[in-house]
Amino acid sequence: MENTASALSPESVYFICEQAYSEKLFEYFSKDNDVLLPVSHARDIVVLSYSTEGEVTHGNTLRGGNPLQFEWPVVSRQGLTQLFVSRGGLVNSGPTSHFVKPSKKPDRRFLRASSALSEGAEIFFAGLCLLPHLKKEVRTIHLDTSSIASVVMASLLMSRREDLPKIRTFHSYEKLKQHNFSKDETEVVLISASQSGQMAAQLAELVGRRSQIVTIFSSSPSLATGETLCDLKFDGIMNPAGIPARKINDNFEGSRPINLVGEHFLSEPEAPRAALPGVLQNPSINRSFISRLAGRQVFSCNFKKNRYMPSKSVWIDAGQFLKTENYKEWLELICLREIPAAVAAIVYIDGSDGSEAFAKDIVDEIKRHGVASNCRLISLTEIDGSQGSLPTSPPDKAPIVIAGGITGHGDDLLSVSRALRDWAPSSHRVFLTPICVPSSLAALKVLDQNLCQPRSHVFKYMDAIVIDRQKLSGSWERERQFLSDRYDELPSDLRDRLNVLNSSKGMINNLFLSGKKSQLSLRKNFAFWPSDVDCQAALQADVFVAISCLIQNMRTNADVASDRRIVNNSNTHTVIAAGAFARFNDGVIQASILRAAEPVELNYTDAPDESRVMGGVIVDMIKLVDRQQGEAVTEFLMAILTGWIQLREQDMALVRAELDKNVNLNEAQSWLARCIPS
Repeated sequence: MENTASALSPESVYFICEQAYSEKLFEYFSKDNDVLLPVSHARDIVVLSYSTEGEVTHGNTLRGGNPLQFEWPVVSRQGLTQLFVSRGGLVNSGPTSHFVKPSKKPDRRFLRASSALSEGAEIFFAGLCLLPHLKKEVRTIHLDTSSIASVVMASLLMSRREDLPKIRTFHSYEKLKQHNFSKDETEVVLISASQSGQMAAQLAELVGRRSQIVTIFSSSPSLATGETLCDLKFDGIMNPAGIPARKINDNFEGSRPINLVGEHFLSEPEAPRAALPGVLQNPSINRSFISRLAGRQVFSCNFKKNRYMPSKSVWIDAGQFLKTENYKEWLELICLREIPAAVAAIVYIDGSDGSEAFAKDIVDEIKRHGVASNCRLISLTEIDGSQGSLPTSPPDKAPIVIAGGITGHGDDLLSVSRALRDWAPSSHRVFLTPICVPSSLAALKVLDQNLCQPRSHVFKYMDAIVIDRQKLSGSWERERQFLSDRYDELPSDLRDRLNVLNSSKGMINNLFLSGKKSQLSLRKNFAFWPSDVDCQAALQADVFVAISCLIQNMRTNADVASDRRIVNNSNTHTVIAAGAFARFNDGVIQASILRAAEPVELNYTDAPDESRVMGGVIVDMIKLVDRQQGEAVTEFLMAILTGWIQLREQDMALVRAELDKNVNLNEAQSWLARCIPS
C-alpha cells in the first residue's frame, strides 16, 4: 500500500492470493473496509486467485459491477517491467564509458536483474510469473547467477511442492561450457536478463529443448530462443514503461571500458577526475635530449617509408640524428665503455632505419681507437639462415656487437638474438641502439630482460622516447577522413591540407592547421625545455614529440603523483584538465596537447566543471582569433568536428553562438564553423 499513499488513487485494484485462501480473503475485506482506505476511491476492487501451477483466475468482486477486462499476461509483463525500471535494473554507462559484458560485447547499457529483485512482495510477484515454468516433474533448475535464486525459492514455496528440485548455478558465461547440463526434460535453465538472446542461443545447443530455457527479463529484438518471462521492450500500448530500442552501430571509440566480471560484479562508473600537466610531470628526456634536437629535422609525423607501409605517427630520421653532436659524443663514450677490444663482429639489421649506418659508425670509431682490425661487419640475413649457408662462426665466447636502428619494442633486436643462438651460441652480446621508442618504461624493461638473459649480455641506448606510436596518428586519420568525405565542398586551404595528409613525406613543420594569419610556432621560454634552448628554432614536430612524452609519462610512469596520473580503465576516468589549455597558451602547445591526447582524455561530457572551463577557453579563442591567444582556433574546430574533443551540450551551445556572430574568421575557419551541427 505504500506506493498509493502519496499518489493518486488507482482506477482498479486486484488482490492476488493462493486459490485455497481466496474466499477467506474476500470475507476479511468484506467485514473490515478500513483496510481498503488507501484505495478507497478505486472504482473496481477484485480478488484474484492463483493455483499451485501458476494459473491466475478471476475471483470475487469487492466493489464495482463491471471491472476492467483482466489479462494476466499483460499485467504480468507491465508489472515486471515497472519493477525492473523503477528499481534501477537498467544501468547506463554514461556518455564517456561503455560496459564490456561477460559475453565480451560492448554496450552503453546493462540489464541487472538483482537490482529489480529487492523487495519481498516484488520477488513473490516475479515468482508467481515463473511458477508455470517450474512444473512438478522438474528435478533440476540451472541459474546463470545466484542473484535470482530468491525468485526460484519464492516460486517453489507458492507451488507447495514437498520434493524440492536441486538448484545449481553456472556463473554466467564464465563456466557456461564447463557446466553439466542434461537434455532431460526434467531440467529447466533460467537466465536472469538478456539484451541480445546470445546466451539462450548457446544454451539451446547444450540443453536441446528450447522450452526448457526461460529468460526472466529480456529486451532482445528476437524472442525465438526459449521462453521469456518479461519482454522489457517499449510498446506504446502494451508496455508503455518499457525500454526503448538501443542505438544501432553505437561508436565506442574514445570511450572508457567498464568490464563486467563474473555473475554479480558491476563496476559503477565514477565521476571523471582532471589531471593537469605540469613541470613536475615532465620526463627528463625533454630537457636533456629532445630540446637539444630542436630545429634539426630529426622528428616528423604521419610519415610513410613507402606507400605500401602504414604511416608512423612519429618518425625519427636516423640519417639526421646520426649527424648530431649529441650522437657523436655518445658513440665515442659507448664504444670506449662497452665494446671489448676482441670484438669479432658488428651485426646490423637489414631494412632497419639507421642500423647499417650506425654499425659502420661503430666500426670506424673502434678502429679510430686502434682496436678490432679484424672485426667483421655482417647483416642479420647472413646469419639467420634465410640465405642458406651461414658464414664462419666467431671464436667461442667472442664478443659480438648488435647495432640496432631506431628501436620500438625491439622485435629486430630479438630476431638477432634468436639468430645468434645458432650462429654464435656462446658469444658475449652487446646490444646497442641510438634511440628506443617504447610505449612505456615497463615495456623497455621487458625488452632489456629478454635481450640480456643470461645476465652477461648488455643492452645500451642513448635515450628512450616513451610514446605510444600506434595511437598518436589517430587525430590526423580522423581529420583526413573528415576532409576526404567533403572534398567537393572544401575551400582551397583545406584542399591543400588534405594533400599534405595524404602525402607519404611526413609532416615536420605542418602538423597543425594554421591560425588565421600564420602557421603555429613556438615562442620563447617553453616550460618543458631548458631556458637556453632557442625555442623559436623549434619545429612543430619537436614540440609535438615533447608534449607526447609528457602526456605518456603521466599515463605510464608510476612515480607520477596520483592526482596527476592519467588513468582510464574499468574503474577510473581521467580527463586532461581544461586549465592546461589556459596555462599553456602558445597555439602550437595547445594543438600538441589536443593531438597527443586520446579522445577519452578530452571527453568532458560527464565532467561539468571541466566542460564549462573548456568551453570558455574555446569561446575566448574565437573572440581573439586575430591575436596570438586565438591562433589555435582552427585546431579546436577540427577536434570538435572529428569528435576528438567533446563538451556538454550547454557548453557547446555557447561555442556555436560565438562562432555564429564572429565575422573575423578566415575562409577555412568559417567553413569548419558551418560544419558544426546546430
